[in-house]
Amino acid sequence: MNLYFFGGTFDPPHLGHLKIAKYCLSFCDRFLFIPTKKSPHKKIMPIANTVQRKNMLKLLIEDVPKAEIIDYEIKNDPPSYTWLTIQFLKTKFNPKKITMVIGADQLSRLDSWKDINKIYQNVEILCFNRGKIYPQTFFEENRSIRFITDFKIQISSSDIRAKIQREDWFHLEELISKSILNFIINNNIYQIN
Repeated sequence: MNLYFFGGTFDPPHLGHLKIAKYCLSFCDRFLFIPTKKSPHKKIMPIANTVQRKNMLKLLIEDVPKAEIIDYEIKNDPPSYTWLTIQFLKTKFNPKKITMVIGADQLSRLDSWKDINKIYQNVEILCFNRGKIYPQTFFEENRSIRFITDFKIQISSSDIRAKIQREDWFHLEELISKSILNFIINNNIYQIN
């Protein structure tokens, strides 16, 4: 089995996350979204609780074959360390190959991740550029990481949250699915009361 996994807070999950998953589907047998309770590199907890974020992910992938949500990290006490998640995935799925999917925003932090050398040794890393420009030498020096450089989608959960808080609904449908936006509004998740 060829397993791809994509971790994050997904606060909220957006169309960029969906497009990354769809891009990967032809290369993997299973694509796993792994929401974290709290990222080790973030000082504050996500705004949406774990149940809300998991429900939003369910809405995101309802029509995506081979995609599923693994709640290993949200069931465990924070912080969530990727190496522990990889060990869990190896035990649960016994995959032939594991690929960790990241956005380019994570690249600058990778070397600070706990047990990063074990991560490098046990998974392939697939990095989506998300429109950020890196010098060619960066790609040549990082041969252990595969780059998708033509992926120009620049959507961020923090921008979506800010738009919702400002009640700036203009172009929001280009960033987040209608079903997730309705879920957010109906549950008053990011609005300022």
